[in-house]
Amino acid sequence: MAENLFSAAELETMGIRTVERVENANDNDDKEAAKKLADRMYNEFLSMHDLYVNWITATLSEVARKHGDDELEAVMNVGLAAWWGPI
Repeated sequence: MAENLFSAAELETMGIRTVERVENANDNDDKEAAKKLADRMYNEFLSMHDLYVNWITATLSEVARKHGDDELEAVMNVGLAAWWGPI
């Protein structure tokens, strides 16, 4: 039988959003834990940000290569309207 890598308590903690853990540490005046969790939260954000930047850059580059700059501009206008229009 395989040994569990994490205890039940560790798994439960992993199920809590990092921002909630930061808030809890802050509410409990545990500044060191709050700082550590804030750094972790930033790194979580940065990883996702970088993933999306690379993904969108690759996707738009492929549209331009396969369909040209005019089609890329049309795609960009549709994408821009989706989030700019409501603003």
